[in-house]
Amino acid sequence: MDEQNVIDRITRNPQFKFVDPADIIDAVADAKNIVSKYEWPGTSINRALYLYACNLLFKDLIQPKNKFKTVKIEDASYSRSDDADKNHYWDDFLDLLNEFGYTNTVTGFC
Repeated sequence: MDEQNVIDRITRNPQFKFVDPADIIDAVADAKNIVSKYEWPGTSINRALYLYACNLLFKDLIQPKNKFKTVKIEDASYSRSDDADKNHYWDDFLDLLNEFGYTNTVTGFC
């Protein structure tokens, strides 16, 4: 597992450009605790670590800021939930787990 390469990759991701480097390091450490519990062939553990850490960052830092969108109609405006920023990191992580034979039942993920 190459944590520094994962940290560097997340830092280069435009979606996380303004995230504090300490938050990225913490997310990678938290993700390592989860992904290291499974057997990953070859370097796929780095992909799993990247996807899970991005999931944590997206869920904790990016999504809450973009959750509501102000909509203006004529002379009025209102806020509504904005689902445009879907967390594809989580979906990709689950796809990767599935690819290696893990299911939601096996992992305990929902």
